[in-house]
Amino acid sequence: MMLDLNFEAKFEGGNLQSFERISPCEYDLHVRPDTGSNSCLWFYFCVNSIVINKPFLFHIIGFSKITTTFQTEQTPLVRSTSRTKWEHIPRSQCWYGNTIPRHKLKTQCCVLSFLFQFDKDENYFFAFTYPYTYSMLTKFLARIKDHRLSYTKIVSLGRTTAGNDIQVVLISQDIHTMQPLVNTAAAIASLDRSSSNFTRSGISTSTVNISSSIGTGVNRAASALSSGNAATAAGTGGPTSTSIHGSPRSANTNFGWQTKDKRVVLVTARVHSGEVPSSFVMHGLLEYLTTNDPRAKFLREKVVFILVPMVNPDGCSAGNYRANASGYDLNRCYKNPSLEFHKEAYKLRRLFLNLILSYKGYTQYLKKEDAEAGFTRQVLNKSLLDVAASLNLTEDLFAPSTPDSGATRDTVSPPQTSSASLFKRSVKASDDLLISWESGTEILAGLRLDYVLDLHSHSCLSGGFLFYNPDSCVLCGGRRHICELVFPTLLAKKCLAFGAIRQDDKVGVQLRDTPGSLRRIFNLLGKQYCQDNGPYVYGMEVTNSHGPDPSLEHADLNVRLLEEADDEDNETDADERTVKPVIYTPKHWLTIGEKIGETFYAIYSSLPYPIYE
Repeated sequence: MMLDLNFEAKFEGGNLQSFERISPCEYDLHVRPDTGSNSCLWFYFCVNSIVINKPFLFHIIGFSKITTTFQTEQTPLVRSTSRTKWEHIPRSQCWYGNTIPRHKLKTQCCVLSFLFQFDKDENYFFAFTYPYTYSMLTKFLARIKDHRLSYTKIVSLGRTTAGNDIQVVLISQDIHTMQPLVNTAAAIASLDRSSSNFTRSGISTSTVNISSSIGTGVNRAASALSSGNAATAAGTGGPTSTSIHGSPRSANTNFGWQTKDKRVVLVTARVHSGEVPSSFVMHGLLEYLTTNDPRAKFLREKVVFILVPMVNPDGCSAGNYRANASGYDLNRCYKNPSLEFHKEAYKLRRLFLNLILSYKGYTQYLKKEDAEAGFTRQVLNKSLLDVAASLNLTEDLFAPSTPDSGATRDTVSPPQTSSASLFKRSVKASDDLLISWESGTEILAGLRLDYVLDLHSHSCLSGGFLFYNPDSCVLCGGRRHICELVFPTLLAKKCLAFGAIRQDDKVGVQLRDTPGSLRRIFNLLGKQYCQDNGPYVYGMEVTNSHGPDPSLEHADLNVRLLEEADDEDNETDADERTVKPVIYTPKHWLTIGEKIGETFYAIYSSLPYPIYE
């Protein structure tokens, strides 16, 4: 009599709920759904008590996705105790469908079946794709710490429900000696103190002084806002504009080398724990930024990179597909996150708002012509418009057709009192003005956030694409829209895996109406507080399986717009390329991370330095 195989998944990232022996050499394996939902795609389990030299048929049941890349090129991975390198099970030994009657009774989704023969008496591990666990990340970051690099700093946004750190990597030259430029609390308080100094036309005649200290016992760089007429201050649009912090900025105000040159880029990954390739992409970007490559050195001189490599460490450790330890999909919670149940999203949203509110150069405009003039005066926007012209990007390319688009509006409804009071009322309706820097991140106060990139992987995608926000404008519709297209176009030019962008079916909706994904909420918050000059926010999707070789460049670039769809919920294979695909390994995802770094270099190397805004 043949003995039963033994299955287990009680290790970090493991996922297998139960197994059932159907015949001596056939097993149904049921994957565990996330707590509080039916989301399930990730599996990772061990088989021991091996019977060698007998072919076994395994059926993995419980996927919540109808369509996946298992239909095309993807196959499960396997390794063993003595052979630690992950290898794909041959395509000829795998099937994906739902034709067996007993499986039809258990699920409407497809079942992954594969044949495998054990050849040694040892433990075997099977996985959806190459695992990247919280422990792997922690060890990698520990090695970075051990090198004591002058341009890397690792801090925490806090601990999760399970007690894991939400780790953040700050990369910039001399990051350990950087000082915050402003006392954020004082800057926000100035909204109340200065409102009486604004006329109905929005001109300020007051001087707002910003305290030079944050916390106790720490020396901070002193800075002060210069007084002046809003009509002549840099970054304002005359009598129809006002700084969001209650005071115009002078073109000659010197905030030190950080304000002149340092910009901020925020990149996040693994909000969905089962989307493992995003961790390898982040790993590749992190490695690129810490190399001796002259382009990486330039970026470290000019940019502060804020990398959050694992937003959802609890879900990663538990082997969930999307949810955190509390059973919530964090990428649907950014609209109004709970500190108790969505702590990870809460902390990340707070970091984003801290960056927005502590930078003193944003201006609120009432007229389109003033907004467009102010938009073009911003150094990054001006450079992006020049790059767009060289790439033949035009205002009507992929332009949104929604009547709510900012491109169709010439004015913002005039305030009943001053524009400063209007801003105060809008933001004080929530807790958004409460600034709370986590230890080690307060050095970011006063720096300008240019880009936010949220990394994901897609269940049925080959290659990759970017979600962007065609409705990110308020008054500068055409110009802002062109600038939105520059990053995806440059990335596609450098990386053959890309070449497509995607809008979604929520274009034109307001903050109160949209689901809570990071890309949509951060975009709408940027519009609320910064109008057209807020950060450019993207969601990146990469394949779990295969696609064009990302190390290659496009010969002839024609970026195409994919069918409108919600991020992570589209079930259509997006690949229409004629190039021969390759099966992706960690090497390919690492290359995508490197290409992201090269794209940021292309953007920031085109800016004039020093920068005064």
